[in-house]
Amino acid sequence: MDVNLFKRKVRNRKTGELVELDKWCAWVRDLRGKRVRVTLSERVPTSRKAVVALVDAINEIRAGSTVVPDDLPPIVQEPFLRMLEKANHKLGRLRSHVKPLSEHLDDYEAHLADRKRQKKHIKLTRNQIEALADECNWCFLSDINAVQAIKAFEEWRIKKDHSPRTRNAYLTSIRSFINWCRKTDPPRLDHDPLAQVGKVTEEDDLRRKRRALSEDEIQRLIEAALERPLKGFRTIIKGERKGELTDKIKDSTRARLLAFGRQRALQYQTLIMLGLRLNELKKLRWCDVDLGDNPSVTIWGKGQKFESLPIRADLLEELRVWREERVIAKATDLVFDVPGDLIRRLKKDLELAKVPYKDELGRYVDVHALRHTTATMLAKGGANPREAQEYMRHSSLELTMKVYTDPTLLDKGRAAEVLPRLNKRKLGRENASS
Repeated sequence: MDVNLFKRKVRNRKTGELVELDKWCAWVRDLRGKRVRVTLSERVPTSRKAVVALVDAINEIRAGSTVVPDDLPPIVQEPFLRMLEKANHKLGRLRSHVKPLSEHLDDYEAHLADRKRQKKHIKLTRNQIEALADECNWCFLSDINAVQAIKAFEEWRIKKDHSPRTRNAYLTSIRSFINWCRKTDPPRLDHDPLAQVGKVTEEDDLRRKRRALSEDEIQRLIEAALERPLKGFRTIIKGERKGELTDKIKDSTRARLLAFGRQRALQYQTLIMLGLRLNELKKLRWCDVDLGDNPSVTIWGKGQKFESLPIRADLLEELRVWREERVIAKATDLVFDVPGDLIRRLKKDLELAKVPYKDELGRYVDVHALRHTTATMLAKGGANPREAQEYMRHSSLELTMKVYTDPTLLDKGRAAEVLPRLNKRKLGRENASS
């Protein structure tokens, strides 16, 4: 067989000159008939022998014969297997199963990075997949199976007290990886080995049940947030006067502490009135807030899309005052300086407001409970359920009504008054008396 060998020439970035590489190359037709370049060795006889063996193997595969890749010269085994993968040949699919799972995860991680996924999401997804793989002793794609996955989830539930939400998060990560393996060219998997593993209902077994705040509790919380920074600074913590308040405080310090209190109170008010998630509050910028004739807030929602929320008049006035007090260098400045330990500060504000962090039913008042308060206030105020769902930006009406709405704060008496009157004829007593 007459084979044309050649050496590639590349341009040196520093000098701009063309430099000839050491290894020989050859053009061959792969299983799909596409012309591809194969890099060989530095010796002509070895390169010629290898490329002849590669072409013969390709012709045998086209003729329907079986070829053992290990029988080929080492320098053309990898190109031959890549050709098999591109042609979706069974030997190429087998190679995907021989490839370690960690290498597939490296490719998947690169895929997520190309899709502009956040680094935090990529890291979390890989950690969850690797944790499940370590628990089940999965080393290759062919090792993934439903029986071991179900057993691992059950052991985690018993030993680590994993919630249904945590299980669903792990299952979502591994299933996304499997779907990607099935869609690659060529496919790395021809079926879903975890098709029998389904998600569980999260609402039936919530590890942290939250409750909504009443209007009186909201007012007490805001007042506590306003006064706690200054009160905490003035409180004597040791000595004979422990617990008493001191008046020895500079005017500048007093103003700074009052500003801290106003910001914290406004953060709580914004979370409740707009139903924001904590991460949305942290990322809120002044360019996202329209305080003009059509006041609204534009946020990057959980569903990876921009969403606009109207601002009510009382919150609008507070935000305008806050903007005047802030020194804004550019429009992309953050609206609030949200501390990383906001939950710890919320607990102290709740303590000062005499609002229990955990009630007698075991329900908590954390930062996300303020979002539950929003949904409950919408239902209590008579908002249409569909409108409440849109305002809360939920995927389903059931999530808004069943999970985020606190039924203990709803007015059942007002609901009874909505029902029509049925005893217009006093249930036939007039006929009975005649």
